[in-house]
Amino acid sequence: MSLPKDLLERALGLPEEERVRLGIALIDSVGSGGSPEQVEKAWHDEIARRLDNADAGKAEFRPWRDVRDELDRKLRDE
Repeated sequence: MSLPKDLLERALGLPEEERVRLGIALIDSVGSGGSPEQVEKAWHDEIARRLDNADAGKAEFRPWRDVRDELDRKLRDE
């Protein structure tokens, strides 16, 4: 079993409150590359871009269940 898969399985076995704390700690550990204002503007710009693509018919939509199943398969194959 690969280390990332093993860690994921162990993390998923934690109580919900501990998983939330772990998730926040992991997100906080990734450098944002900018100030909070820059990050907020970047998110705003990304959301606007995605909405524009959806309005223009350029976005591909998939049901969450399909995306989740695909991610689960990829994690199992690692």
